[in-house]
Amino acid sequence: MSWHAPDDAIRAAFRQMRDDLRTELADRAAVTSPEPPRGAGPEGRDWDPDDVSITPRARGAARVWWSQSARNVQVGAGVGGAFANWQLPRDDTAVAAVRRVVDAAVAGRVQPGWGEVDYGGRLGVVRAGCCRVSLLDGTLLEDPSLGARQRARVFPAGPVEWGPWSEPYV
Repeated sequence: MSWHAPDDAIRAAFRQMRDDLRTELADRAAVTSPEPPRGAGPEGRDWDPDDVSITPRARGAARVWWSQSARNVQVGAGVGGAFANWQLPRDDTAVAAVRRVVDAAVAGRVQPGWGEVDYGGRLGVVRAGCCRVSLLDGTLLEDPSLGARQRARVFPAGPVEWGPWSEPYV
């Protein structure tokens, strides 16, 4: 069984959203999908022409990306070196959920945070980034790995230091 998403109504809705965003954001961001890999090789197995990356033209604005598999949709947002990914069930609600993250990024509602991660050994303590997204309805999406990192005490120095919110796409 292939991990690739089937060619169904959900995939078609994601393609339509990608195409709509290319038009809506044409002068504010690049909305791209990956080019096919050159030649044969293992990278061709992971290539999906419907993966999407939105790169804003405004300095300090958040990037957004998404991809899908047979069971899940992964959406991410990031500013600078800080980012977060969310895994959603691949169902009828996924397209709207991804669109809400995109709309939040366009409005400048992605906030990067930094904390110290203790990897132990030679690496020692390293600063690591995470993000949270404030959706237009006020819902706050926290980085799903943040809670696990805090519970495992890999952010031993205390809470995450949240930076300023991202810039809107202008």
